[in-house]
Amino acid sequence: MSTDTRTHPATGPLLPILATVGWIITALVLFIPTVFSPMLFDSGTSFWAVTIFVGLLSSLVLCGLSVIGSWIIWAATRQHRGGSARLFRGIVYLLPLIGILVTVIGLAGLQFLCTGNLSCGA
Repeated sequence: MSTDTRTHPATGPLLPILATVGWIITALVLFIPTVFSPMLFDSGTSFWAVTIFVGLLSSLVLCGLSVIGSWIIWAATRQHRGGSARLFRGIVYLLPLIGILVTVIGLAGLQFLCTGNLSCGA
């Protein structure tokens, strides 16, 4: 385990640029299903419909937070190439995957446990 506290030359902003472009495109693609997601509740409420709704909504919020956070984290840790700085940057860059994963779990549960019925009680 290294205890090297020296600073290294600043790294370029390639990862924040890629994260920004990728998550903005993802947010634009997810915007349409998110706008129409309240229609999931037209035929009743189920756990899986709420899961899909929360996943879509949270993915948009997390995309925005990741775009802003990636630049803040990059500016704060650009002089450090250590494992903890790299791990923290990776967590911030991949944060929107949580919302997307929740949406996929909701869609899979709705399809497999309720056979696509939005008012399913399972």
